[in-house]
Amino acid sequence: PLRLALDLNFYAGKKDHYKILGLTLPSDWDFYIRSFFQSGKRYTTYTRIEREGEQTQYVANSLDPYKGLSQSWRWVDFSFKKYFRPMGVRLAIFAEVTNLFNDKNSDIINPLTGRAYEFGDPVLDTWNNPLNPDPSPTSPFPFNPARYLNPRNVKLGVSFSW
Repeated sequence: PLRLALDLNFYAGKKDHYKILGLTLPSDWDFYIRSFFQSGKRYTTYTRIEREGEQTQYVANSLDPYKGLSQSWRWVDFSFKKYFRPMGVRLAIFAEVTNLFNDKNSDIINPLTGRAYEFGDPVLDTWNNPLNPDPSPTSPFPFNPARYLNPRNVKLGVSFSW
């Protein structure tokens, strides 16, 4: 897979007073932003077989494994810290956000769609289909929250060092 990442870090020291659009920014802060992209992962596709009067079946394309390419991943993370120095202690107030735009990045791939399962998607006949539930299920519905990478996460806090 192809991976691209762009990391930018801006720092203003105690004596730095930068101006942006005519506004003077405070001193002693740190801003970090990261943008990440990865092309989709390979997976084995399936062929749909329909027979009149029977349930639809899917057969793995084992002669051409890893033919499919799943949905790509992308996310943006950022953090901001503002430093203060009262009484010889370095105090920082910070905000960190991972997956800023809450992108749904598929981790467990439905081999019929190339992305994580969503209600209404076709599923393999070995899966318990929520649209046609198994009366005596041996497997759960495909709503595993791990089918996606982590959603947005926000951390706010205070740290200090001496």
